[in-house]
Amino acid sequence: MKDNKKLTFIIISVFGIPREYSASERVFALLKSLYKEGFEVHYITEEIDCKSKNDLTFAETIVLKRSILQKLERFFIGLLFRFIKKSDKQNTKPQTNQTAFTRQKKVNELKKRLLCLRDFFTFNRQHIPVLRMVVAAFKLTKKINKESPNSKVVLITSAAVGSTHLVGCLLKKIFRKNLIFVASYHDPLEFDPYSIYDTCLPLKLTNNCVFKNADLIIPASKPVAEKLIKVALSRNIDISKKTEVIYTGVQESDLITYSTTKNFEQNQKKLKIAYTGTIYENHLPALEVLLKAIENLIKRSNWSIRFYYAGLSSGILKQIIKSKFSEKLQFALDDLGFITKEETQKIQLNSDCLILLMKPKSEDEYSALTGKIFEYLKFKKPILVVGDSNEEINELFKDSKYVFITEFDERDVENKLLKIVNFLSEKHPEDIFEIPEELKREENIKKLIKRIRKLEI
Repeated sequence: MKDNKKLTFIIISVFGIPREYSASERVFALLKSLYKEGFEVHYITEEIDCKSKNDLTFAETIVLKRSILQKLERFFIGLLFRFIKKSDKQNTKPQTNQTAFTRQKKVNELKKRLLCLRDFFTFNRQHIPVLRMVVAAFKLTKKINKESPNSKVVLITSAAVGSTHLVGCLLKKIFRKNLIFVASYHDPLEFDPYSIYDTCLPLKLTNNCVFKNADLIIPASKPVAEKLIKVALSRNIDISKKTEVIYTGVQESDLITYSTTKNFEQNQKKLKIAYTGTIYENHLPALEVLLKAIENLIKRSNWSIRFYYAGLSSGILKQIIKSKFSEKLQFALDDLGFITKEETQKIQLNSDCLILLMKPKSEDEYSALTGKIFEYLKFKKPILVVGDSNEEINELFKDSKYVFITEFDERDVENKLLKIVNFLSEKHPEDIFEIPEELKREENIKKLIKRIRKLEI
């Protein structure tokens, strides 16, 4: 028998909103979209600033504060990490790219030892204990069930680390049929070899608990779904029937109207491209291919290409360019370092083309659909995807006229950059930037609600 009660949503997340993380964007998208569909929405999170509270006026928000002891813990761990960063800056010896990443790995190992067990028993890095989360969610669920007996509570947990999912498991055990437990996975860090949590035993145990107790599991992309199903099967748990890919998607109202020909000066041979975000070790092959293609265009075609970079990896980028490329390319780079989200959006808005770096295909890894693609799609600009290793992106944009996907080959990247130049030189109808149906947020929310309605209680 199917339950047709009114749905009331509770979303628990470690990310106060807005945060400059894809997972935070996913949570915010869920909150806004469910509210727009007419559902009552509640949000449980960490301490958030005034701007965040203004953004969340549509949701009943419970903000858990840190205790004095937790603030002290945060302070001392912060001091330790600042000391590590300072020692990195003071190291004036010339380093190869590999040396830089080796140091980065050692820092991550230290973080892993400090954070792994602690994060399992607290509300991620935000220092909210799981027990307080359980109590807050329990009281809210009980209150909704008492005041609205015709309402069914849907609890959605979203976290990088598994502690919030543990809250969902515990509440499902308590309320059983009176609660629908939905676990949202953006980046399942247990399976990410570049994560500091990839060997965290408590996280593995929590995921096992989710596999067994969740009514619905909603990964953010197909590779994540496939990985979760595969891992669950290796632990003798079949979650294939209760796993549904729900993309974060792009809201039509969030699209920024912008003329593709604005600021583009083909006759002056000027092209502005931008990459915003962290550069990881597995991005290096794509990055080096891109830089080589830029260097070739500057040398052969006498183009003035400005490559804007904004993110946490400015030091690594400078080392790569200094060690492998000419001085001409160094002048073509505007390394802005880490800047605010508002400043980043200005860079994206004023660029002619946005860059997405893919990692090479590997049997040991999975390529989740990066949230960066949704961020870029809002600007209605050409997107250059360097590397054709992500099958999901290849499939979603195979018919696109504004997403250019290259091989890991400098000549192919160079040719695609020239195609983008031609694209920018022409006038296009507004609908050329149509978002693929699968990536429209409205469609994904409808799919989620439909799937929840179909759950047999």
